[in-house]
Amino acid sequence: MQLQKYFWLPTENELRWLVGEQCVHLESVRWFGRAITGVVRVKNLGYEKKIEILYTFDDWTTSYTVKGAYTESPSPQEDRFSFCIFLPFLKVDLCIYFCIKYECGGMVYWDSNCGGNYKFACDAVAIVEGNGSGERINCSNSSFNPFFDSDCSIFF
Repeated sequence: MQLQKYFWLPTENELRWLVGEQCVHLESVRWFGRAITGVVRVKNLGYEKKIEILYTFDDWTTSYTVKGAYTESPSPQEDRFSFCIFLPFLKVDLCIYFCIKYECGGMVYWDSNCGGNYKFACDAVAIVEGNGSGERINCSNSSFNPFFDSDCSIFF
């Protein structure tokens, strides 16, 4: 099985602009085994901040929350927080959606990937035989979407 991401991450310049406009945005994300780890960048609007990542495995029928942990300030105007979502299981057709909530100074800001939420999906993968390369192919029947990565994979 292979966990795939179905969203783009911004460039550094895009990220600075998005944080300036929205006050919060996903900076990076990775998948390791049964954990999704990520970094969130926020606009420094005050000393006390609360970052939460809300996620679901069943299209928001039930949801869970993990807190973001402060990691550093890349500039006086911005802070970084990290998070980790532990996956209790991996199975074909599993979808994980998440969004980010930022609270500071009595205000609440959201990053929900322009309302679509951030999505990971677990798909079956087969190894191509015959060429000796061990090349991976996606066995799911998903159609091409120009908004996804070319193979939708997370290979950092």
